Amino acid sequence: MLLIGLGIQTWVSAERWKNQKEQTRVAAESLQNNLGPSIPVNIKELRKLPKELALADLTMRFESTTNPRHKLALSYALADYGRAETEYVVSRIDDIADTDTGNFIDALKFDRDNATAELTNEATRCTDKTLWRRKAKLAIASLALGNSEIANDMCTYEDRPDPEQRTLFIDEFPRWELDIGELASTVRATESSALRSGICLGVGSIPSERVSEANQELWKTLASEWFVEKGDTSTHSAASWLLRQWKFDLPYIPKQNEIMSQRDWFVNSVGSTMLRIRPVPSDVNLANPIEKDRQQLKGLANGALEMENPKTLDEYWVADCEVTRGQFKQFIADEKFPATEKPINWPGIDVEIRPTAAHPAQRVSWYDAVMYCNWLSLKEGRSPCYRRSGTK
Repeated sequence: MLLIGLGIQTWVSAERWKNQKEQTRVAAESLQNNLGPSIPVNIKELRKLPKELALADLTMRFESTTNPRHKLALSYALADYGRAETEYVVSRIDDIADTDTGNFIDALKFDRDNATAELTNEATRCTDKTLWRRKAKLAIASLALGNSEIANDMCTYEDRPDPEQRTLFIDEFPRWELDIGELASTVRATESSALRSGICLGVGSIPSERVSEANQELWKTLASEWFVEKGDTSTHSAASWLLRQWKFDLPYIPKQNEIMSQRDWFVNSVGSTMLRIRPVPSDVNLANPIEKDRQQLKGLANGALEMENPKTLDEYWVADCEVTRGQFKQFIADEKFPATEKPINWPGIDVEIRPTAAHPAQRVSWYDAVMYCNWLSLKEGRSPCYRRSGTK
């Protein structure tokens, strides 16, 4: 009887193992055939089966398949089991679908240090303009791992006349399934205004309905701090845009109407945020690419044209957005300002095109614009810039 019992137990164990092996085969096959949201579901099912069976089956499939989609799906699962195929995963970054970016990042997190090094190494090869979209993907993946080095380089605008790298980074950003709560921790203390502003524009490009309430509040707090406390124009304007995109009220700014040396912006009496534009230093090196570009735009490259009485602009201020319909209406409605210094027979705003007071003013000629400027100069206690010449 004892021998019979042992035989039955052995047979039952063998059958169970056989069934588990078949279940593993089915689960692994389902995983390799489906990317996107099904990956974590299929990994969870595999985790219910013996680890040695799952790991052996996944490894065999990964090493034998020539189908790149299958191989990528299998690499995600292998990372979860502690066998990270980091170099292969990073090599496939150009082919990652939007719905697979979360799986891509999760796989790299299992081998964070090596993954960060591999992403950085790949980014150094993206020197040609045709590879900048790839570099943007590498930068965002690296950010998700807690490293901002590539992103900081892409967002840089100083001494870089072509902002295309920065633009591609911001454009690529909302495609990725990121933990923006972790991202806030990564960038909170950065001293780079270029990175702060680039991240604000990237995060603000994500529809708010895709962001949890907790993360919305977290970014509301961080963007509000940057909006009020950071003195550079790029952070201030980008943080403002993020808050407005997600329908948050802009925070109160102490002494917002005062011009201060520690900040390059202020808010004028009609609510326009004015940004400081500093003059080009007199000792600027024209071999600098951005300065060379400026001179070419002026038609002065290689002495092709000569300027008569060239002048260097002093520091000046420019609004961060167009004059709004509401602001222009203040000008028109100001009874203290002479009617002769206002537009004659101004047709008014087309409310179907500009439905709110925050929309840009329209149907405004150049002469209407300079009259508005003179009105605002007087309102701000400054001397009007434009004067009449004859009837104009």
